[in-house]
Amino acid sequence: MRKRLDIASRKYRRMFSQAVSKSIVKTLTEPITNSWDSYKRLGLLRSESGIISKLLALKIGDRLDHDEIIRGIRPLKRKCRIIVKVAATMQSILKKRQCQVIDMAEGLTKDELEAKFEEYGADKSMMSEGASVRGLFGQGVSDVLWGHKDGKMISIKDNKISELIADFDEKDKPEFEVIDKGRALKKLRSLYNIEENGTCVDFILAENKCRIPNSHELLYGNLCNFYMLRLINANPCCDVLLEQHRSSGILINGLSYNFPGGQAIGRFNEKLHYENYPPVNIEAIIFRADDKLNGENDLDVRENGLLIVDERDAVYDLTLFDFDKSPGLEQVFGVVRLTGFREIAHDRLQNFHDAIITDTRDGLDRKHDFYKALVKTVKPHLDPILTSEKKRVLGGNTDLSSEMKKKVDKALEALNSLYTAETGETGEGPGITEKEIPEFDKVIFYPSEVTLKAGTPRIVYLLGKIQSLKKNATIVAESKNPDIIIEPEDTSFKNAQKVNEEVIAVRFKISSTILGAKGKIEAITEGFDGNTISTTLWIRDVRVPPELTIPDDGMEFRPAIASAGVHRKGILVLYVDSNKIPVESEIMIRIDEGPQGLSLLNDTGSEVPVLSRVVKKGDIIKETPIAKIPIHFIGHGQSQKAKISAKIKIKPGEKYKASAVIKIREPQMADSGIFKDVKYGPLPDNSKRSSLFDPMDGIIWINSKHPTNRGFFGLNGHSYREKLESDSGARIRWAELVLDEAMYHTLARKQTETGERGWVLSDIDPVGSIKTQIETWKFNIGAKMYRALIDDFHVGREN
Repeated sequence: MRKRLDIASRKYRRMFSQAVSKSIVKTLTEPITNSWDSYKRLGLLRSESGIISKLLALKIGDRLDHDEIIRGIRPLKRKCRIIVKVAATMQSILKKRQCQVIDMAEGLTKDELEAKFEEYGADKSMMSEGASVRGLFGQGVSDVLWGHKDGKMISIKDNKISELIADFDEKDKPEFEVIDKGRALKKLRSLYNIEENGTCVDFILAENKCRIPNSHELLYGNLCNFYMLRLINANPCCDVLLEQHRSSGILINGLSYNFPGGQAIGRFNEKLHYENYPPVNIEAIIFRADDKLNGENDLDVRENGLLIVDERDAVYDLTLFDFDKSPGLEQVFGVVRLTGFREIAHDRLQNFHDAIITDTRDGLDRKHDFYKALVKTVKPHLDPILTSEKKRVLGGNTDLSSEMKKKVDKALEALNSLYTAETGETGEGPGITEKEIPEFDKVIFYPSEVTLKAGTPRIVYLLGKIQSLKKNATIVAESKNPDIIIEPEDTSFKNAQKVNEEVIAVRFKISSTILGAKGKIEAITEGFDGNTISTTLWIRDVRVPPELTIPDDGMEFRPAIASAGVHRKGILVLYVDSNKIPVESEIMIRIDEGPQGLSLLNDTGSEVPVLSRVVKKGDIIKETPIAKIPIHFIGHGQSQKAKISAKIKIKPGEKYKASAVIKIREPQMADSGIFKDVKYGPLPDNSKRSSLFDPMDGIIWINSKHPTNRGFFGLNGHSYREKLESDSGARIRWAELVLDEAMYHTLARKQTETGERGWVLSDIDPVGSIKTQIETWKFNIGAKMYRALIDDFHVGREN
């Protein structure tokens, strides 16, 4: 007598758990792309948006301009909308950890809902019927509903509402029930935000498996950048709105993705022959980004790599194939389009139960024969392109000769040593030396309290006693103030730095763009005995280093070049002379020249092209006539750049203006000190400064528009390099500029501190006290700088 093989309940739980439920980004991606497919089936979105085709049409040497790529892409009928709600805290409407993904697309009847979930893994995406959808079988929503808790799917079609409830039976096996809830009354439509036909996927994230990032910016940025959502987020025909319910309120942002600025460095076409299937047509283009991209292998956050897509904009992977772990490729990105692949993947799964794509949404299965055939086909084309790029980056091919670069690094090393001695910081953090380790029990943050500079990341360390910790213990770090960000939020002691035989250290990055923000960060880990161990880091303040001079020409942006990470709030400050621009004056700030996706932020956090700011009495710095007005901005594409201006008309004939440059780039957090490099380039139009330090990436900029600098270094980077290599006079000017900028930044940092490492402006002679301190430092370190740069520089001794 035949009997059915019964699968253990834990097998079902494991099946759903291993799919997407460990990652909130992968979890939300499934219903988002399900809604996207629904809009496609309605004919409201094109089979292929045109974005990939425009990228592939570029030639080697062409620049990638995101605005140009999406120009001309318009909705077919009406703009589509997908709403994503995430409750990080208890709210009046949503429960804590509750998520909803809502669309106004097809909707489903009761019978259609039942048919959709009757068989897990069956073809429900309508791909086999020719639909231009992403999914092969449409099982992603099932993974979400049963992989988390209290899964529901509410759908409205033809003014009738149906609800599917996902659950497990008494034997812990998945089951569902579909309820006919009658007419879609206005109250029910309002409850689920479904105005016409449409669907709401509703669930509560699984406890202890799926974490919501403590920072709203981190969740937002990861969703914007997730590889499977990039073509959706970049498409102007659909708005994906992320609504985060947090203790600070409800924050709404539109998901956006901008391709990085860069240059095409390679392209190729090829045919892939796999078994007896029709050949797959491979089209590829490879770019070099203007700045480094995140090269981590974690697909939730990775930025570089080649996006593997098909002819209908389905995204399957983000990889550099055999070069994934190779250094020197952090600026490489691009697209590989596989026309004809989706039919092969569908047939293998439908008829042979052979999955080419992983169930965990980690891309193509690296062990599958198709992937191996793909690597074998593309590798001869990729090898010379990527090998050449590696040599360019790792072979020492910098702006300066290797000999001159060593001289510059030695000079910067002297400046960094002074900065550390005067402030106790390296710029990234205090560093870890056995001598400086404080007394502690099991774990401790080092330092245990910090003051941040707005918009500038800082490194701290979590120290742990090896004998007190569980081996490779997991660490969860949580910021109690959403305006203060700590990264990573989840890590472990597995890759910790060994300080000595007793202590190990894990590095964290802390940042904030909100002036005056205060709070604490708690870290929890596992002890040797299995008990929880915790410690606290206190953030005492977030400041902008004070400028000690009244702004030229009435008002001035500082810094003149301000940077922020992609999808992260950036800050610069408008300093106003209230003797010229009185309190209650209205200043207009706007982005004059810049790409789409680079915006100013108003008081509610909304992105706007123009801001109105009124000079208030509370903006005035005590005992000065200077008003300090913080300006926030945000960008959605690596290497974006724009000019920002502030203008005011006091009366006829009396106008004031200021300008600055804002850039979007990830900070480089190397442990080489706060001053990392020196570059030659133009500062904003109205800047009269000869040099400028950008603390975001540790670069001291020498202003190529300054007339004295032009006399020493010429008009551009090429002449700057030649002069620095051959002219000792140019090196002396270089040393003076770099010394001045580094000394000023060191003084500004000390002026924000108290105690032994603090510095107080003299009430009797404030200008003289600044000059005296800077000249003292230059006296002590100047000769060392010149000796590093000039081979025959000699300081004679007195008799």
